[in-house]
Amino acid sequence: MSNYLQSLGKAGSARRRKITFYVLLLVFVFAALEIFILAYRPPKDALLVEPEVSFLRDEVMLGQQSLPLLLSSGGDPNFISGEYSFTLRLLLPEGTEGSTRKVLVFPQISGSSLEVFFDGEKLGSRGDPVSGQSSIWNSIHQFCLPTQLTAGEHFLEARIQGTYEAGIVAIPYVVNADTNSLRLFMLDFFTNYSIWLSIGCILIVSLIVLSMGFFTEQSRSANLLLGLAGLAVSVFLTDFVYIERLPMSLVAFKKLVVSLRHFSVACFTVAYLRLLGKGLSLAAKAFAAFQLACFVLIIVYPGDIIAIKRLYSLTFLGFIPSLLYLLYKVIHHAAETGDLSILLFGVLVVFLSAGRDIVVMVILRPDGFILISHYGFIVLALSSCAFVVNDSLRQYKNLAFERSRAAAFREEALRDELTGCYNRKLLPFLTGNLAKPYSLLVFDIDDFKRINDRFGHETGDAVLKELVCMAGRNIRSHDYIVRTGGDEFLIILRSCPLQIACFLAEHLIAEANSFAIPLPGGQGGEVGPDVGARTYRSAGADAYRATDTDPMLRFTISMGIASCAEDLRSTQDEFASTLRSADAEMYRAKNQGKNRWCAAGLQDRPALVQNDA
Repeated sequence: MSNYLQSLGKAGSARRRKITFYVLLLVFVFAALEIFILAYRPPKDALLVEPEVSFLRDEVMLGQQSLPLLLSSGGDPNFISGEYSFTLRLLLPEGTEGSTRKVLVFPQISGSSLEVFFDGEKLGSRGDPVSGQSSIWNSIHQFCLPTQLTAGEHFLEARIQGTYEAGIVAIPYVVNADTNSLRLFMLDFFTNYSIWLSIGCILIVSLIVLSMGFFTEQSRSANLLLGLAGLAVSVFLTDFVYIERLPMSLVAFKKLVVSLRHFSVACFTVAYLRLLGKGLSLAAKAFAAFQLACFVLIIVYPGDIIAIKRLYSLTFLGFIPSLLYLLYKVIHHAAETGDLSILLFGVLVVFLSAGRDIVVMVILRPDGFILISHYGFIVLALSSCAFVVNDSLRQYKNLAFERSRAAAFREEALRDELTGCYNRKLLPFLTGNLAKPYSLLVFDIDDFKRINDRFGHETGDAVLKELVCMAGRNIRSHDYIVRTGGDEFLIILRSCPLQIACFLAEHLIAEANSFAIPLPGGQGGEVGPDVGARTYRSAGADAYRATDTDPMLRFTISMGIASCAEDLRSTQDEFASTLRSADAEMYRAKNQGKNRWCAAGLQDRPALVQNDA
């Protein structure tokens, strides 16, 4: 009973920790989003224009109102397109005269173009004031004021081309350009350049994810959908950057960017469920179908720019149910697996940012507000692609680990358990991949059966180990030693002609003759051929002999050599033929007295070293 209560206590504690984590994450994300809003506020040393503004449309006085001011077709059914002129007052107090550079800042305006006049003198323009085929509404706008300013009252005029909305949604201000250069740069960066940078990043990673979907079997449908969603996000983000002149009509541009936002949400919904390994429930199909229906409706809607604005102001509300459902699915799956923090962060950011914008636009409806949902979609697209890339890297690491483990198992299977050299299973992997000319050395221990019979198999095993160690010290790292039988071995010399192989054989036989192994119990040993043998006799052949009181065992080896010429093809049949020749030469060496080598093609060659004993 106590164990059961303890388990319940642990489960409750884990659940409280998860709830605390999600609450803190929610607070952190919401606070981070509000930082973008704070960036639009004027600095402490700024001179604000007077909030009272008079405005006209096509030189017809419409009235006076306080800033912020927004005239929009989305909230005013009587909105009429045209050029709107806003007249503002700027009071410069005493002490502001001088030659310091001052900048007039419009944090955000609503409209398709902007022309600014200071005391009747034009300061500059943004966008296309003639046709209004521009996108400038989300960026800040800076204008340098005349260098010699006098204290007192000055008048500003802002002419805005209002195709579907017009207004000044954040109070303009004047700052010292030298002391606020960093702040002005950061404001310009966050409202324009950072979005361009995000577009480039999302475009690149989306193409990568899309290619992964085309060329890999792992999560193919999810990767394809995420890649398409990322491409859609990268396109609709262009609605939030400064574009001096659009490559298409403003109506077509708005249809494209707004419809792709709905298309991206539909793709994200289906792709996330695929990534989570979930099937498409009825709710998921309904949410995705609704977003696709909005996508198609906006594309084919025949109205003008004002009608399009009013339409997507309504369809924008449909993001909340889809994103809420997606957030629920990710949180539920994360609670089960605990490995979806990247996806959870992205969905949470876009849900909060889109929810905040909808509440401001639909419920609060102030005259001036800053939209931040596009930052949420940036985070969603990047986090989704980051999850896919991270998951692919994890899969690659697992695959690399499995391959290395398989290679280790294969290496272990190819190794002789006693001596550590390769066994015969290696030969099929080498026979068709040998550099020419190559040579094969086949050798075994002379009278090895007598060693096993007289001194035991343990001593015989020690002899085999020492022989392999001795041979390994005398060959290159890319050569091979293969145990082909009980005491029979094969050395494969890559890119080695016959002459060099013969010198190596001479050296190995000489070293074997000089080698001695301690015997258990101090018993002496003498195993090997008579010392009077001559033809192809190795130097130091007498060294194998021992007296009965010598506690060391000495042995000899016989070796056969065969080479593959450079003009022959490296095939399995050719390798097998060369191996048979080397094996035959080894038996010829034994028949001639053992403790020597013989080479194919050198039957008439004199011995390298003669022994006249």
